Order: sequence, then structure tokens, then C-alpha cells
Amino acid sequence: MRVLTHRQMIVSVAAAPLARQAFPDRGCPDELLGSEEEATMREDDERCRGEGRASWVRCRRAALRFSSLMALAAFVAMLPGSSVYAVTLQVGDILVTDDEEGRVLKIDPVTGAQTIVSADGYLVAPVGIAVEAGRQLVVSDSLAVAVIRIDPATGAQTVVSSGGNLEQVTSIAVESDGNLVVTGFASAGHIGDASGWVIRVDPVSGAQTLVSGLWGRQTRSIAVEAGGTLLVGISIFVQGRPMGGQLGSRGLLVRMDPVSGGSEVVWINFSLLSPMGIAVEADGGIVVAARPDTVIRVDPVTGAQAVVSTGGNFIDIAGIAVEPDGNLVVGDREAGVIRVDPVSGAQTVVSSGVVIAGIAVVGNQPPNCDNAVADPDELWPPDARIAPVEIVGVTDPEGDPVTISIDTIAQDESLDAQGDGNTCPDADGLGTAIASLRVERSGQGDGRVYHVELTADDGQGGTCSATVSVCVPLDRGKGGDCADGGPIFDSTVCEGDLAAAASAAGLGRSCGIGFELALLLPPLIWLHRRRSG
Repeated sequence: MRVLTHRQMIVSVAAAPLARQAFPDRGCPDELLGSEEEATMREDDERCRGEGRASWVRCRRAALRFSSLMALAAFVAMLPGSSVYAVTLQVGDILVTDDEEGRVLKIDPVTGAQTIVSADGYLVAPVGIAVEAGRQLVVSDSLAVAVIRIDPATGAQTVVSSGGNLEQVTSIAVESDGNLVVTGFASAGHIGDASGWVIRVDPVSGAQTLVSGLWGRQTRSIAVEAGGTLLVGISIFVQGRPMGGQLGSRGLLVRMDPVSGGSEVVWINFSLLSPMGIAVEADGGIVVAARPDTVIRVDPVTGAQAVVSTGGNFIDIAGIAVEPDGNLVVGDREAGVIRVDPVSGAQTVVSSGVVIAGIAVVGNQPPNCDNAVADPDELWPPDARIAPVEIVGVTDPEGDPVTISIDTIAQDESLDAQGDGNTCPDADGLGTAIASLRVERSGQGDGRVYHVELTADDGQGGTCSATVSVCVPLDRGKGGDCADGGPIFDSTVCEGDLAAAASAAGLGRSCGIGFELALLLPPLIWLHRRRSG
């Protein structure tokens, strides 16, 4: 049985009179409300069973609803408010929850130095932790019975969702669309009757939607696969009947449809009690941190199991995460943060002296090029000058500074088309963030369109690509828009250079270079770039 800290006992004791005032009809015995047993997992629940199952269920729900509606305000009124911190998160930083001291810490992945990100306030017993886009943190708190968002730049806390269907929350994860998925269970009078659940929480409104209910099971951990399916770690308890190596328990990993809630078993283990943490590796492999002291890799297709690491520094595993370089980091309630080589299983203690309930690693999301556009996207008048064109609209979800590099510039008119001024080349700026484009077009055509291909890099390993277009219209009257013929001609290479490339490639001139260029322009452009770059 986990022993509550003094600060948690304050909240538990305060619950009794307030819960009775808010829910006078619940019929909850005074000696149960606010007791240590009420605030724990009730692994020894014989005392509650003596009150009768129905009475106990009413009692528990009253106390938990107190937590969701009143515990936060009561706790803030009785203790100092949340402390103010300012932490800048970097890719690779390790984040842990301490459910005994009510705080979230950043662990330096190299030195192991611990820095408080946020403490006290709404945090009573934070367990699960995940990182949102923008590097905001979301925490599931088992005693506050709430999902709490933390701004690491200030340590400020905001309650995203509380009460409702939430009870005994355990872990949390972020889906690709930003929605939150939370696990937990509602423990009845007998631990074997626990009803586990997965709930989706809207990150803005806090609205809750039940994804799946799992009767007779405790949902302990959750992760999201690349395709959006959910991986849920479950403990199954059956009183009085042995299952494999441990009396009345087994660990289970299921894959769950995020829409229907339907699930299939991926992995089952009769000798390990609880899958306390799940993480997905870069290649899609699944790693499970199973209490008490084992990390297992599970094949996502076959479900085949292989022990990655066991024993050693592990004492009471609480969670697992994958670092950017592929190493694993395991949170252990007693041993601290332990790095595990994913191949050899070798363990290295990164940081100790903190009670860990949950763990996450700051990852990186690539920049977004979907809204990239040229500025300006139209050039006029066509006086053959060179005009600078910038790329705007590229964003990064974490706010990382983005560097833009222009890869290619092509156009839909020949560089020496009739009536265009006979100038060459028509563009420059490869490898830079600004395209230099010649403001000209053929007077006998339908306008010129430049195609500028670019790559954006956030400096953290994330990139995106896009192509933007710039129009030089035939005129400014009716039908002044450009008709795009596609990126046919390399704007940065004159036809004379292409002829040199053709000669270097050993191409003859029997049919005339113009004919050969018409047929072989794409491979010639590629050859020229390859030879010059």
C-alpha cells in the first residue's frame, strides 16, 4: 500500500466535511471519507467491503466528485499557490512527475540535473505526463482527478478537464490532431471488479468522450501509434485464482481503434503485474515498462516478446519513453531515471533522488510548409530587372526558428523566348532564403510562371518542403493572370550552359541542339546540376 505524504493527507482530510456538505445523500461513513484508504488504490479494501458494496460505491463516488469539484480550490486555499518557474525546454529533455511532492521536473539528459517546471497549485499527485505541440505539458493527476496543462515558460497551471467520467486517472497521451487520451479506472468494493476506461479529452473545451470501458481491468498506460491507433496497457486481477506465476494478476497490451474503441490483444504476460508505461520506437516497435523490473519489446505485428532489460537498477518501474537517438529512458519510483540501451539492454542511471510516477521526453515536430507562399507572388512591370522574392507562411508548431533554403527555380517559358528581352539567366538565389527573379515574360505568350522549390529546417532535425509560384502576367488588363505551363525550364541555367552540358555528355548535333534540348531537357538539367554541385 502506498503511504501518502503529509501534503496529500491534508487534501484527503479536508475532503470529509466538504464532500458531506456537497453530497449529503451519499450515505458515506465518516471514518471512510478523508481516510488514507480513500486516497489510495485500496489494495486492502476489506474495511470498505464491510460497509457493503453499494454503500462503498456511493462513498467512493462522493469523495472523488469532491476531488473534481472542490479539492483544487480547498488545496489552493490551505497551502501556498503554485510556485513560479521559467524553464526552456529543448529537444531531448526528460520530464518526470513526482506524485509524492506534487511537482513536475525537467531532467537534463546529459548531466541528470533536476529543475522544477511546476509545483503545488493544482498538482496534488501528478502521474501521467505528455508533451503537446508548442511544448506545453499535460498531466493527469490521480488525486485531483483532473487533466492539468502546464506552461513550462512560466510554470502556470490550467485545469483542462476534471470530474465527469474521470476517476483514478493514470496515464495520458496526445493524438496527432491534438486531442488528449487519458486512462484510469473506477475501483469498486473489490479490486477484481475495477472498471478501466479510456477517455478522449478535447484540449480546448475539456469535453470528455468515452472511447472504451473495460470491466474487470485497470488501464495503466497508453501510447499512440503512427497510424493513430491506441496502445493500452492493462492489469487484470482475478481474486482467489492463480494466473501463471503471480496470484490473481496478469499484464495485457491491447491495440484499440481510436473511433470505435474496439480492441485486440497484442501481448499478454502472466508473470508481470502491470504494464506501467508504453512507448513507440521510430521503426514502430513497442516497448513496455512492466512492473516490477522489466522492459519488454513487443513486435507490433506478431506480438512476439523479447526482454530488453531486467533487474539491475530497476526496483519499481513507473514509465518509459524513447529519446531522439533511440535510447530508452525508464522512470523508476525508487531508482530515478535510468537510460537503457535498446540493443544491449545496458542500464545507466541518469538521475536519482526523485520519486517518479510518469516520464516523457521532449520530441520535435517538423515545420509546416502547407501555407508557404511567395511574397510578392506577382511581379510588374516586365522591365527585365531582378526582383527579390521572399517565402512566407512557413510555421513551426514548437516555435523553433526556421531556416528556408531555395532548392530549385524553374519557369514555363524558354529563357530566350521571343519578346522577352533576350536576357539570361532569369533567376538566382539557390541555397538562400530569397529568390532573385527576372521581371520579364514573352510578349507573345500568356504570362510567365516561376516555380520556386524550397526546404524549411527547424534546426532540430525537422524539415518540410514546398513549391511556391510567382506570376509575371502578360498585361494588367483582362486575362492578366498567368497560364501555368509547368516548371519546364531551369531559370538559373542559360541555354548556352545546357549546350555545354550536352557537349560534355557526348551528345551529337546532327539533329540540331534545339531539337535535342527539346527532347532531353530534363536529363540535361539534372546532369548540369550534378556536375556543378
